[in-house]
This record gives sequence, C-alpha cells and structure tokens, in this order.
Amino acid sequence: MLGARARRSQHRRDAGHGRGLRGRGGASAGNVPVPGGPTHRSTRRPPGALAARPQKGLVPLQALFVGRRRVGAPLACSCHISSLTTNRIRRYAQKVPRRYFEIDEAEALLPRIRSMMGEALQLHAHLRTAIDELGREGHSVNASVLSGDRELALSDGEKRTLERGRMLFGALRESVEAIESMGVEVKGLVDGLVDFRSWRDGKTEVALCWKLGEPSIDFYHDADGGYAGRKPIAGHRFTRRRETAPSARN
Repeated sequence: MLGARARRSQHRRDAGHGRGLRGRGGASAGNVPVPGGPTHRSTRRPPGALAARPQKGLVPLQALFVGRRRVGAPLACSCHISSLTTNRIRRYAQKVPRRYFEIDEAEALLPRIRSMMGEALQLHAHLRTAIDELGREGHSVNASVLSGDRELALSDGEKRTLERGRMLFGALRESVEAIESMGVEVKGLVDGLVDFRSWRDGKTEVALCWKLGEPSIDFYHDADGGYAGRKPIAGHRFTRRRETAPSARN
C-alpha cells in the first residue's frame, strides 16, 4: 500500500511539473498569437529581441500584426507618437553612402520602391496602433523604448503589446534600411515620401521628390528644403555628377 501511495504522489508531481512547463512556454502562457502558426500560438521572444539583433530580410507583416484596428482607420492617439518621427526611425537604421540620380535612373527604381514603401507604411500604421494602445494606459513610448534601450513597468497584457510594438519597430527599421540601401532617402512614413539626390542642370544640388501614389517623378526641391517647396522638373536637366565649368584659356 505504501508503494502505491508513493507512485500516486510521484504521478501528481509529474503532472504538476508538466503544467508548469506549459505555463512557461505552451498554450497557457499567454503568448502573442501568430496567424498560421501551430495552434495560433508562438514562442514568446524576450522584449526587444528583434530590435536588438539584425534580421535577414523583412519579417512577414501577417506574422507581426495582431491588433484589431483596420489599417487607415482614425487613431485616437493620446500617446507620444510625435517622438517617433521618420528621422528617429532612420537614426536606428544603418547609414549608406549618398547617391545621386538622373531622372531615368530614379524612375527605374519606382516599381520596387512602391512595393517596399507600401509595406513600410502598413508597418508604421500598425506600430502606431500598438503605441496608441499603450498611450491610452498612460505609458510614454518612444524610439528608445521600442529599441529596447529603456524598459517600462507594465502589466502582462501591456508587455505583450510592447513586444508586438518592438517587433514592428524592428521590421520597420529593416524596411527603411532596405529602401535606403538603394541610395533613396525615406522622408515620410505616413504619406510614403522619398527623395533622390541629384544635380539640377549639373550645377545645384537638389532632391527629386516622389510620393507614393504619384505615377512618376515630376517635382524637385532644394537640397535643404522639403515637400512644401516642390517645383516642377520641366525645363531642367538632372545629373548624377556636378559639372565643372571649363577653365578659361589665356
């Protein structure tokens, strides 16, 4: 009889140990659901894991977005989204040497940029949704939080939201890096605005300006200007190199 009790006790301890394992990493762990994954669950990454190490290629969008707001729906954004500007995201991206374009060279890249920028805009919209959810709970989320440089005191549900935001931030950073690796400068992640550096008439440095939805590159602005200062390209030549005037002969 004593042996039977010992076996039953050992069986209960084994069963409890199994529940503990499931609680840490299994279906009852409250993991972030990933569409298409086994049992619609995935193993949780530690906060900041994606943003902390380089990834090969872009993380599929459907594997990141588990929010409930439709893309493009209005955001009641009480969060500090103003601190997450395009320039701050670019600061976390790898820098590439500046490149200069002729019109034809820049327009040849538009099909690729349209696709890549479209995904970047979706990532940015989903990231804003995650930040907005945390903002409504009174948490200030900026690039340093999303990159894992700063932690917040959060509930379990809020931690999952921040984890999603960090994954989206990492994917968005990689998306910006992929676009800028072609020598293009990403200027707007809400409207899909990019610049191509060039030399107007071979003399003055300018930026050829294009926005997602435009059929071609039809405008430019001063090198230190912006979208509001756009001017038509008609009547000008745009070169890759600055042209020096021939020296006068004696």
